[in-house]
Amino acid sequence: MRERTFFSVVAAVQLALTIALTAYTFGAGMRRFDVGGDATVAEVIGQGILTALSFPLVAVLEHVPGVRFPGLWGYIPFAANASLWGLAAVWVRRWLRARRGGVRRTR
Repeated sequence: MRERTFFSVVAAVQLALTIALTAYTFGAGMRRFDVGGDATVAEVIGQGILTALSFPLVAVLEHVPGVRFPGLWGYIPFAANASLWGLAAVWVRRWLRARRGGVRRTR
């Protein structure tokens, strides 16, 4: 698989998972307000995975005062974070290929 395609697939999957888990954990949390119950195991696991997927950019931006993205601009940090994950995946893939001795350069 070419590097651009690999990058795009990793970034798209990461972005889709992040958005889906955000919607799920938010919805599950709102349902709990009705009954006042504890978080389910699925919700806790989903929140844990979401926290991991939000690293590094989204997690850092949450702690910077005054940095907010209103409306649809709120997707920008998630897309940038997905791009970082895609780059990291490409670098790891290159490193693994170089380590095996099977370096193959693609355009």
